[in-house]
Amino acid sequence: MNAMSLLCILILFWAAPALSQTATPYSLERKVAITIDDLPVVTNFPRNEDELFAITNRLVSKIVELEIPAYGFVIGAKMRVQGAGLLDVWLDAGLQLGNHSYSHPDANVVGAETFTQDVMRGDIEIRPLLQPRNQALEYFRFPMLRRGNTVELKDDISEFLNAKGYRSAPVSIDNQDWVFNRVYDRAIARNDTATMKKVGLAYVDYLENIFEFFENKSIEVLSYEPKQILLLHANALNTEYLDEVAEMLRKRGYEFISLEEALTDPIYSYPETYIGNRGVSWIHRVTDSKGMPIQMEPHESIWLNEIEQK
Repeated sequence: MNAMSLLCILILFWAAPALSQTATPYSLERKVAITIDDLPVVTNFPRNEDELFAITNRLVSKIVELEIPAYGFVIGAKMRVQGAGLLDVWLDAGLQLGNHSYSHPDANVVGAETFTQDVMRGDIEIRPLLQPRNQALEYFRFPMLRRGNTVELKDDISEFLNAKGYRSAPVSIDNQDWVFNRVYDRAIARNDTATMKKVGLAYVDYLENIFEFFENKSIEVLSYEPKQILLLHANALNTEYLDEVAEMLRKRGYEFISLEEALTDPIYSYPETYIGNRGVSWIHRVTDSKGMPIQMEPHESIWLNEIEQK
């Protein structure tokens, strides 16, 4: 090796750290599945049929336009009250639906027998909508992400779901969009457009902070960022701000993937052992299984609570 070649190698070696330090933190190839709970529509004040269809049509249209293979989870009792026609909008768009129970019970409160009966009531409501479209009812999402506060309860429910052919749909990125939507809905009811905009923009910033938190937590716990699964709700806030949320995620380097693809990530096969009253992210569950302390994600802004209390 001549002196010139050695000099070139040394220059490249010295330059490498500087290049990595200047690289954008969003240069990673990130992937996320977007799941949407509490279908047909989450509403904090009475809305008539036309208003419910307007929210649903607008939300589904945005999902399709943004090329998001979203997966919706249906509450059977809510479907009965608001109408199965709202779910046809999702199915007509080629989107898939899963079971989110009949009445959204807390497994930790009602116990295994009542909880599993409620799951099957939801199944009875949802399955007939899917069968004519040759769509299987494959996934179940635990209400409030609460999977059992004792080993026995957790095992009983898990065994039941397995026997019925259900796959559990975990969440790696949880958040409190429902708190923002509650304030947003009340602003809609009083036609307070200034508050609506303030809440909407703050919500997108909040979600970005949530993603940053779970990205960092993923590296800390797993040494890599998994294919994430985001939980949102079918509400007016997400209907109006899904574009901004999608843009924020794409700027962070995210590609939208299906729930099925996300579940191929090894994290979702990790034996989690969390037992507790809280419904927590799958990343928190794995954190607990590894014997590491759980650090909860950021909460909503203080001013949001102040608005709500007025």
